[in-house]
Amino acid sequence: MDTKQNKPRRFQVFMEYTWLAIGILSFVTWLFTSIQEGFKDNLMLLGISVTSFAMFFFRKYLRKQYVNSKDKAKTDK
Repeated sequence: MDTKQNKPRRFQVFMEYTWLAIGILSFVTWLFTSIQEGFKDNLMLLGISVTSFAMFFFRKYLRKQYVNSKDKAKTDK
């Protein structure tokens, strides 16, 4: 496999797991502060967490679609 073709895939996977890490960290922070201060005071952290998880799944879905389309294009040639 050519390394130039492999680098964008590695970066895409890295960015997926970066969104996952942000989601986990913000959810844990929201949970910790919600227990101490109350649930309504920290809704922004919950929103960040939900958005991060959505971005993780959205990017993963798009990457798989992109890889499948490239594989299909290779087999059609």
